[in-house]
Amino acid sequence: MLTFGAVEWLSRVISKNNFVKMNKWWNWVLGFALFCLLFVAIPISLSRQKSVEELKPMFDDYIAKFNKTYATPEEYAARFQHFVASVQEIELLNAASRGPDHCKAKYGLTKLSDMSKTEFKEQHLADEKLTKPPKAYGRRRARDGKSRNNDDDDKPCSNSPHDNIYVIIRKKRAALPLQVDWRTKGVIGPVQDQGLCGACWAFSTVGTIEAMAAIKTGKLDKLSVQEVIDCAGLGNSGCAGGDICLLLDWLVMTDAVVEKETEYPLRLTDGACKAKKNTTGVKVKTFTCDDFVGAEDQILSALATHGPVTVAVNALTWQHYLGGVIQFHCGGSPMELNHAVELVGYDLSADVPYYIAKNSWGKDFGNAGYLNLAIGSNICGLANEVATVDFTASLEEIARLNKLEGRRVFGLTKFSDMSKQEFAKRMLLKPVKQTPCVSENIDCITNERRPLKKDGLLIADQDAPENFDWRNTKDVIKEVMNQRLCMGCWAFSIVGAIESIDLDENIMVRQVANHGPLVVAVDATNWQNYIGGVIQRACWAGISNHVVQLIGYVGYGTSNNSVIPHYILKNSYGEDYGEDGYVKIGMYKNICGIRDQVTALSVI
Repeated sequence: MLTFGAVEWLSRVISKNNFVKMNKWWNWVLGFALFCLLFVAIPISLSRQKSVEELKPMFDDYIAKFNKTYATPEEYAARFQHFVASVQEIELLNAASRGPDHCKAKYGLTKLSDMSKTEFKEQHLADEKLTKPPKAYGRRRARDGKSRNNDDDDKPCSNSPHDNIYVIIRKKRAALPLQVDWRTKGVIGPVQDQGLCGACWAFSTVGTIEAMAAIKTGKLDKLSVQEVIDCAGLGNSGCAGGDICLLLDWLVMTDAVVEKETEYPLRLTDGACKAKKNTTGVKVKTFTCDDFVGAEDQILSALATHGPVTVAVNALTWQHYLGGVIQFHCGGSPMELNHAVELVGYDLSADVPYYIAKNSWGKDFGNAGYLNLAIGSNICGLANEVATVDFTASLEEIARLNKLEGRRVFGLTKFSDMSKQEFAKRMLLKPVKQTPCVSENIDCITNERRPLKKDGLLIADQDAPENFDWRNTKDVIKEVMNQRLCMGCWAFSIVGAIESIDLDENIMVRQVANHGPLVVAVDATNWQNYIGGVIQRACWAGISNHVVQLIGYVGYGTSNNSVIPHYILKNSYGEDYGEDGYVKIGMYKNICGIRDQVTALSVI
């Protein structure tokens, strides 16, 4: 912008250096032009000054809208200056966006617009703490199925849109759905607000872990971000920052269990680690962390066929994001990564195909807490560091067993981080094959018929009520015990006289109701992940490897179709297993081999 001094200086220079031979007529023209230029320059200066003044009422409206309070006039003045800078940046961002309005990102005033860029970065972003390439962490999943060295891929990215997106769409439209949104499947938790805690790395990664667990088990449990903030080592620094790959590496190396948030609530401050041992939660066994620059079809494939992924991004220009698809002015260099989000889906059918990113700045930011990021151009550097998780095989087993049951009976337990072999070794007895008996009431060891006693030990001719539970009789059933690694051997120490026979289930019911609890041998192979409900199908007879106490039943002889007749079994895995330590299995079908070896006790 020209000023009085500039105009005068320009006139002197032209005259002094005699660049142009001027006559009187030309001097008059030049003088008139300079005079007009002077009057043009003044309104530009006044207009800019006036616009700043006009921003003050706008700033007061902003304060009211976002419920802002400032302690001193000095703070008000400083915030106003940041606000003015934000308005100018918003104008530049919107001007730099190209294409139709419905295709481009929209920027405007947000709850963060009274912050300086430095303050925004310090409070809401955190420099990535990755000390080696992403491929060096976790399980390397090569893009082409071959091992490769892609150190050259670490070069800064220009982040200019290219034709890769069209290649991706042509290649994947036939194989992948055009739209994927895991939010519609009920496996994505609510958007959270990290506040002034720079733990985006924890929020995004824990969000992916809980989503993957929900996909596998059918139940969404909110997991503890605070536990990760407090406990994660290996270079992670709580609210001061961390890294998604470092976090997953730490979880696998330490065998840490991510507890439920109800057990380890969110505080948004750094604190001492209070993680409990032998707790119920989710354990990550394997994970993938890699860069997919130039290969975003792999990200799409993961989202469509596996589940959400966590990505590191450069979010410096997100301060004023309101909605739309971010396509430009968002650097993609791996050296600029300063934030992490969870990708929960994509849309290839949109005019500008985009990822759906779950942020951690609250529901009042962006699209109810979400952002849309263009696919195919490494926008904001999202392809530089991509991570997803896998779990122990228990999750696949859980899904298989629940499918057999037709309802959710199995889920994550304190034993879910064990292999089936480890669970059998630690928690079950050596399996004993149960020889099928010719008919009921046959001794399965001697294969001889055992006459039913009439002295109260085995009563066959007394009626039984529809429901019976010895827990309702005072001082009969004590608290559930935890055998830990004793493999249930303690159960046999209480046996005095035993009658071990293959028993008719109707007699079992009458025995329980009229005499007392029974001890039964069962096949508990599939009990590793039992969480509650009635087991009716996913448990077979043929072997016994565990001993429990049958203390009651529900629905004997009932005509109520809404009731599933079942036994109530007192287990020895502790009160934090099953239904407060108890297991329910269906009647009449010898589920888990419950009738193959029944023991009635008499007290010595």
